[in-house]
Amino acid sequence: MYYVIKKQHETPLSTFVGFSVEKFINSKSNHSIIFEFQKDGKPIRKWVEKKDMILLTDNKEYYQNTLRYFSTIEDTKKRLVKDAQLHLMKAMETFTNTMQTSMDTFEKLKDCSDIPCMLKNL
Repeated sequence: MYYVIKKQHETPLSTFVGFSVEKFINSKSNHSIIFEFQKDGKPIRKWVEKKDMILLTDNKEYYQNTLRYFSTIEDTKKRLVKDAQLHLMKAMETFTNTMQTSMDTFEKLKDCSDIPCMLKNL
């Protein structure tokens, strides 16, 4: 049995996927590795580009340790993205409130009788 970890490009924030295979075909002249799975007793082959491969091993313990390590990194990245999104939302809210306060102040000043005429026309 061989264990594989590959980069995942289809879904945002998920950077890898792990799976096991019985067979694989690798060639120096080809840019892909062919993995063979069994589904309902029939062999199914999937091609994976070599540049997307993170790990290919027959050592199950090493595979599991590496998978745990990547899971920890992924959880950390997700938490950092969530924190950054919250910070961005707070900054946008603060900016909106500040602009609204400034606009309200300007409107009050514009309505005062001692302000020059050019401000009243804005």
